[in-house]
Amino acid sequence: MPVLEWFYWDFSYNPLGGCLPVDPSCDNCYAAQCAGTKSWPFPGYAGVHDGVTVKKGKKRVYNGKATRPPNRHPLWTKPLRLKGVKEPKLGPGKRSICFVEDMGDLFFEKHSDADITRVIETIVFSGHIGLLLTKRPARMAAFFLKQPPLTVRQWQPNLLLGFSAGHQVWFDRRLPDLLALAEAGYFVFTSIAPMYEPVILPPEFLVLGKRTWVIVGGEMAPKARCHPMDANWALAILKQCKEAGVSFFFRGMHTGAAYIPLKLQIHEFPDVE
Repeated sequence: MPVLEWFYWDFSYNPLGGCLPVDPSCDNCYAAQCAGTKSWPFPGYAGVHDGVTVKKGKKRVYNGKATRPPNRHPLWTKPLRLKGVKEPKLGPGKRSICFVEDMGDLFFEKHSDADITRVIETIVFSGHIGLLLTKRPARMAAFFLKQPPLTVRQWQPNLLLGFSAGHQVWFDRRLPDLLALAEAGYFVFTSIAPMYEPVILPPEFLVLGKRTWVIVGGEMAPKARCHPMDANWALAILKQCKEAGVSFFFRGMHTGAAYIPLKLQIHEFPDVE
């Protein structure tokens, strides 16, 4: 089986700014620590990450403000100008994976459906594969399940749809919306990261087999106290995935002193070109 480094995307795209914590795993959000600081003043980003966080003790948290570039700003069409990477994560000759809104959440309640549609259409027509990860799968499912058949046919081959949850209770709450998307024909995945406790994958998820991924990782939070992760938690999920034929990705784990990227064997990527 191939071995994957802890990053599972080729590049990112962040046309919208802002977010708001929704569960305990948001407490040390790495993106909030970077947004609007000297860590994220990249040229061409139209200031979309300015003013979206506030200081809370020694760390930053999202304040609920949502931002967007002006309508004609080139940030909107950035993926259309990007060539695929030389060594894509999917393998030689494959398309590149673009992580959409790794600095926030595309389905944040204050982002309009019109802006979400604009972002997705840009990714679809760019020729890249869009990786969409949310902590708001109910809105994600509602958005995709209301699309007309022609749009669905255009979008499905070009998108990977997932939710993140670091606790069993949040995984269980969010799973039904993901399963609804899988039933509709979308490729789905889950990111159990940052992992705060053991999580058991239920049979209704594992039955998806090669039609899903599981990504596991500890907390990555610069300048913030991190929650330690037990390697046995990841190994237990790896065992479940191997038995069910589900692709498993390991980002790394926080030991309480440093975030350590590791490598583990995985199954094959989904059948995307």
